Amino acid sequence: MTKRAALAGIRLIFAAVMFIIGAVLLLRGAELGPMGQVLRCSSVVCMALVGIVFNTLLRDVDLGSLLPWINVLLHYVMPVVVVADWLVQSPPRPVRFRNLWIAVLIPVAYLAYSLVRGAAINWYPYPFLNPGASGYGAVTVTCLGIAVVFIVVSAALVGLANRLRPLVRRVAGHAANSVVTERRLQ
Repeated sequence: MTKRAALAGIRLIFAAVMFIIGAVLLLRGAELGPMGQVLRCSSVVCMALVGIVFNTLLRDVDLGSLLPWINVLLHYVMPVVVVADWLVQSPPRPVRFRNLWIAVLIPVAYLAYSLVRGAAINWYPYPFLNPGASGYGAVTVTCLGIAVVFIVVSAALVGLANRLRPLVRRVAGHAANSVVTERRLQ
């Protein structure tokens, strides 16, 4: 199998990738270490961007064979659930702003993969990544705009999480169950 054939065989859509990462972290339930929280933060921001980008750039795009319920789950429900989970069950320790550069690695890797793969097989997962439609300049401007939104949403979600610190505390030994503490309600 050639490298080109191997690239063509993998059709990764950003929303699906972030859905999987977000679902795993959401269902994991256990406390994550500092780098795990940065990964979770990246997942949350990326899922928020999935909702924002879909509703601003892709709402009227033909989704092909994507089933309507999957579209609703990926582009509307999951972004809201993951952001709500981040705000209600925010990290117990502050997320450091200086670590946010790590959070950008997932979308940058996906962008690089999509552009290289798209050039190799002439298929891009999203119209705004296709330089054949409006040129590399338009692709660059769109990606920079999304990057600015990513940075703003990252800073806002980290700031809120650091301020809120878990509204719901986990009970030791019950990773999937949470209880509201009396102190937090007062």
